[in-house]
Amino acid sequence: IADLLAKESDFFSIGTNDLSQYIMAAERGDKSIDHLLDPMQPALLRAIKLTVDAAHRNNIEVSVCGEMAGDPEFAKVLLGLGVDCLSMNASMIGVVKRMGRQSSSPQMRMAADAALMAAVSDTIKD
Repeated sequence: IADLLAKESDFFSIGTNDLSQYIMAAERGDKSIDHLLDPMQPALLRAIKLTVDAAHRNNIEVSVCGEMAGDPEFAKVLLGLGVDCLSMNASMIGVVKRMGRQSSSPQMRMAADAALMAAVSDTIKD
C-alpha cells in the first residue's frame, strides 16, 4: 500500500534486512535458508521499486538502511531503482561513494533494470 501511505507520509525509510526476511518468510538466524535472504532477490528488488515509484509520484524521498546500502554492488542497484538516500556503517561510506562517482546514472539504472528482470537472483550476480 505504498501508494496510499505516500499520500500521508513525509518520507519512506526501508530497512532491507527486515524487509527481505518478511518478503521471503525466512528467519535471518536460520542458516539452512540463508539463500532466501539474498539482497538481489528479485521479489525484494521489485518491492523496493514499487515503493520508490509510489514515493516519487507523491514527491517524497526514500532512504534505505541495512546491509544492502553499505555494499557497493547492491548500492548501485538501489540507486538505479531510484532510492534517494543510503544509510550505512561509517566504514563503508568511502567505498560506496567511490562506486557512485565511478558509475553514471544510466549505468546504475541498467544494473537495476537487469536485476528487476531476473527470474532468480543467481542470474544477476556477475
